[in-house]
Amino acid sequence: MTTATLSNFAISIPAWRFLVGRHPEWWAMLVSGGAWLYLLAPLLTGSATGDAHTHHHQAGWMDWSGFEHWALMIPAMMYPFLIGHLRVAASRSLWRRRDRAMALFLAGYSATWLCFGILAVPISKAIELPACLAIAALWQLTPWKRAGELACHRTIPLAPTGLRADLDCLRYGATNASNCLLACWALMLACAAGHRWLLAMSAITFLVWVERMPRPGMDRYSRFLRSAWIAASLTVAGIAAYYWKL
Repeated sequence: MTTATLSNFAISIPAWRFLVGRHPEWWAMLVSGGAWLYLLAPLLTGSATGDAHTHHHQAGWMDWSGFEHWALMIPAMMYPFLIGHLRVAASRSLWRRRDRAMALFLAGYSATWLCFGILAVPISKAIELPACLAIAALWQLTPWKRAGELACHRTIPLAPTGLRADLDCLRYGATNASNCLLACWALMLACAAGHRWLLAMSAITFLVWVERMPRPGMDRYSRFLRSAWIAASLTVAGIAAYYWKL
C-alpha cells in the first residue's frame, strides 16, 4: 500500500473515529467529569451552604456515611492522572479488547482505593480535617512519599489476549493503585475528612496535579523544594481549617 493510498484512507476516516483511536481513554475522562459534576452539584446549586461547618459534629468511629463521596472521589480525582497507564493498557492489547483492558485496569485500581476507603472514611471523621491536613503535610516530606511517587509511573508486561490478559490488566491496576496509595494516602484522607468542603477537595486535586506534572531536568533539590511548598500549603490550609472550625 502506497503512501498516497494511506493518506486517502486516513482522510476518509471520520474525525471522531480518529480522535477515539488516538485517545482511547476518552470514556474514562467522561466518567471522571461526571463524578466531578455530581460532587460539585450541591456547591453549584447553593444547597451545600453550611455543610462545611456542621459535618464535624457528625463524625465518629465506624461512620461510613461519607463512603459514597469517597467512591466518587476516586474517578473524579484520580482517573485524569491515569491517562498514560490507560493508553499503555490499550496499546498492549488487541484492538477489539482495548476498552475491556482499560476497564479491567480501572476495576483493579478502583477496588484497591475502595478497600482503603473502608478504613479512611471513619478515621477521617474521627480525627477531622485539620489533623488530616497536618498528617498530609508531614507525609509530604518523607522518603516513602517520594518512593511511591516514582513507583506510580511503573508499568508491567501485559498479555495481548485471553484470561491471562484480563488478569494482567487487573493486576496492573491494583499494582498502580498500591503505588499511588503509598504516595497519596494522606492527601486522600484529607479529602475524605473534607468531603463536604468541596473547595478542599478541589485544592488538593490541584496540589496533586502540580506534584505529578513532569518537569524535565528537575534535580533532587528542586523536587524537595516542590514537596516543601506543597507541605507548607497543606499546613496553612490545616491552620485555616482549625481556625474556622471546618
